[in-house]
Amino acid sequence: MTEIIEPSHLDKYTMSKFAQAATNVDIARHLDSGKFLDMVQDVRNIYVGDPDTSSDATKLLDRIQGWHALSDALVNPDGDFAAAVTLLKDIGTHELAFGIWLESMIAHPDVFERINHEIVVPLSHPPNLLQDPPAPANHQDFLAFVKAYVGVALCIAVYAWSDSLPNARCRERALGILRLWQAIDGYREVREGRECCLMPTHPRLDCESFPAYPSNDVPTGVHGPWR
Repeated sequence: MTEIIEPSHLDKYTMSKFAQAATNVDIARHLDSGKFLDMVQDVRNIYVGDPDTSSDATKLLDRIQGWHALSDALVNPDGDFAAAVTLLKDIGTHELAFGIWLESMIAHPDVFERINHEIVVPLSHPPNLLQDPPAPANHQDFLAFVKAYVGVALCIAVYAWSDSLPNARCRERALGILRLWQAIDGYREVREGRECCLMPTHPRLDCESFPAYPSNDVPTGVHGPWR
């Protein structure tokens, strides 16, 4: 990368695209080299008077480091859970970056294998790691939180997709699941945090308007994608 790119190439537009691309785990790992990181740091210092370019440079560095922290925390009981959650908060505020990240979480074999580890300690609900300060958490708590975060995120994505078609039946089922989770500790905080931690607020994604599920029509498995 450093053989074909020099600091003068990293203008506002290019830095913004790099920051978006770094939410993909493969690209983040590819960019995680000393020379490239030093180059981005130089650009951040050069453009200190340009808040947009400087901010994108910082965001790029944070996402590269954040993917490293998240990948490690998924398998390391002593991982940096706080740094990993910081990545989730960051990418959740940008719809495009969030979609790129979510695809990596469910489609990348290495990441999916890490997140697919079974939780061996029974938990009544995932912890709320989105609050400030976050709730105390061990490795099992962190895995439960990430699984819940991905589960809620996927359901919101399905809702948005079905609403755009529109597909009323699919949208109603997604809303029903979200309403059910709204009543469960841990899931409620993740769902409520969508404005700042998952994706921009959808004008129709209002829990008070969610249609209730008939007692015999609750989808299988909606009580815990993190288990």
